[in-house]
Amino acid sequence: MDSGNSSSEESSLNGLKFGQRIYFEDTTALANASSSSSGSTSSKKVRSVSVQHSQPPMCQVQGCKLDLTDAKAYYSRHKVCSMHSKSPTVTVSGLQQRFCQQCSRSLPF
Repeated sequence: MDSGNSSSEESSLNGLKFGQRIYFEDTTALANASSSSSGSTSSKKVRSVSVQHSQPPMCQVQGCKLDLTDAKAYYSRHKVCSMHSKSPTVTVSGLQQRFCQQCSRSLPF
């Protein structure tokens, strides 16, 4: 039985070329294609960023027009000022909501 197992192991290893490097010709073509496509996506990202900066982030609570450009990143990302992030209830788009600090969202009652 041992001789049968060793011969099957040897036959499976015979197909491999140990000590030789395997070169893939297509990887350079794929790398060039991905670098050219990533260049086009980065220009799209730049355009979308410039569009976002055209309108400054403001608190979305009704009646509060506080500019959040100089606020911490947390407040400008969630579009809520520091005062309303800590208040128990706020009115957003005519709906009474509470701001959940755990999930950073305004949740309806």
